[in-house]
Amino acid sequence: MRKKELWSTFRGNNNFPVYNWFYFTEAYSRGLVREVILKNPVKSKEPILYDPFCGTGTSLLVGREFNFQTYGTDISYLMYLVSKGKCLNFNVNKLQELLPKILEIKKESITLNKEYQWIKKYFHNENLQQILKIKENIEGIKEKEKFFFYVCLLRTAEIVSKARKQGSDLRIRKIPLIDAIKKFQKIFDSFLKEYCKFNKKNPCEKEPEILCENCLTFYKTHTELFDYIICSPPYLNKTEYTKRFGIELAILGKETILQGHIGHIKYSVKENKDWIYTKQFAKELAQIKKEDYKHEEYDANEYFKQLEIFVGESIKHLHKNGVLAIVIAGGVIGNTIFDIYDYMQDLYINNKLDIVDIKINREITCNLHRTTNMGQIKEFTIVGRKE
Repeated sequence: MRKKELWSTFRGNNNFPVYNWFYFTEAYSRGLVREVILKNPVKSKEPILYDPFCGTGTSLLVGREFNFQTYGTDISYLMYLVSKGKCLNFNVNKLQELLPKILEIKKESITLNKEYQWIKKYFHNENLQQILKIKENIEGIKEKEKFFFYVCLLRTAEIVSKARKQGSDLRIRKIPLIDAIKKFQKIFDSFLKEYCKFNKKNPCEKEPEILCENCLTFYKTHTELFDYIICSPPYLNKTEYTKRFGIELAILGKETILQGHIGHIKYSVKENKDWIYTKQFAKELAQIKKEDYKHEEYDANEYFKQLEIFVGESIKHLHKNGVLAIVIAGGVIGNTIFDIYDYMQDLYINNKLDIVDIKINREITCNLHRTTNMGQIKEFTIVGRKE
């Protein structure tokens, strides 16, 4: 069993098939979600779980283990695609039937669009052509099984690529030429075996509903109430990782869109109300300068406003006795540290949510320019139950 201090990171998923198909640093682990559910049972005989920032689908997979109906949203097309590739119910015979069509590689070269030419330096040319041709064949599939193949493709691309992910950036590594077709076949065989084993152990006929959209938009159109909302919203100093996952997005032919939306001025809040954060962080907010932001379209005031709206809307969409569990930490803007441990407790209490558990997962060191230690912030899981 993995140590619990790793449960708020993806490392807790490393030894679990299906969960570990796509490595995403910011993901939490299976163990954390299971603990929330097991310690906080609900009255419903057919519980419904929703993850508003579903990422790579960890919450949804755990929901499957418990035979829950699950819903997930994510504004990132990449995360949406990966979640579908890991969580949907697939027809194994159909997957095997489609594989030869996927591997029918045409001779003609594929030309990358101008905006994606930069990824050439991260691949041997033969490998890049193989990856793009497989992707083109997957695009021709109408059945939902295409999502399974997309995840196989992304894993293949990561293995044959010269790129090494380091923080939010990419570095070039030396790597020999690997036959991407054979590697794709091998990964497909491995993933299919793991999927069949997982599906046999956790039979679930309830198809998850996974959407590529803003969770606040989802709340406006979705009237059904949930028993569990388990998620990890973007942290205050979130990095969009558009460069880190730029290769995957380029292969898919997608723009480098936002990973998350909380804090972005595109979703600016016009509503005037008695915001809780203004009492907690007036001094810290006054210290921030415009040049302190890594992204010019990001704003700390918007982050806290949107976070407060998100928590309020989440509670509205819970059944009575329903559970809201959030994994979160503060962050650093410029040389100003925001520790939101006390703030989140006030936010829950102000929304009449009974805090049943709050646990510090780890202390995160904050560095200025990656060298000067400024202090630490708490990453924690806060669990509340609707009265």
